[in-house]
Amino acid sequence: MRSCVDFSDALTGFEPVNYKDIRDGTLNTDYSVAIKAGDLNFAKEELSAFKPEILRNFHLLKQQFIELIREERHNDAFDFAQLHLKPFHEDMAFLKQVEEVMSLLVFENISTCPVKDFLGESQWLKTASEVNAAILSSFGKVCYVCELIGPKLQRLLKKLTLNQKQLDERAYEYPRMSDMSTGELIYPEE
Repeated sequence: MRSCVDFSDALTGFEPVNYKDIRDGTLNTDYSVAIKAGDLNFAKEELSAFKPEILRNFHLLKQQFIELIREERHNDAFDFAQLHLKPFHEDMAFLKQVEEVMSLLVFENISTCPVKDFLGESQWLKTASEVNAAILSSFGKVCYVCELIGPKLQRLLKKLTLNQKQLDERAYEYPRMSDMSTGELIYPEE
């Protein structure tokens, strides 16, 4: 009888997993909220308790590297990349992303570098989405939202960029989206 009580006491320390969310292909948990809010340490603690293998996920490791750069800890970032990102360099699926994120080490003024979007707020949302997709996939589920929105959003942003370039070439005045991560528009002066 005592072992039943011990077992019951042990179970009260665990948060219930909402399997409905997993079935639906969406997750909105403490770690996801923490990533979106930029609290990577809390997110790692939550993930470690929930699904520790996700801590080796490329997108989460990439975000950790980005945060070291943001904190201007370049030596630590380099060491971190050697240890955690280098293995991904051999995988063609991640090669371009590894090269892009590593280029943050090269620029003295990060605010003007071509890959400054890694430091924007939208990067946190992207990382949370990618980690959620990895967790759902580990449960054998497909992140339908990620599958549908990701490619569509990429196409729309490419189209927007191309259209803005064509308008610039023709010297048209139009409300220009200056920052894709925030959607901020700059209106022509009248």
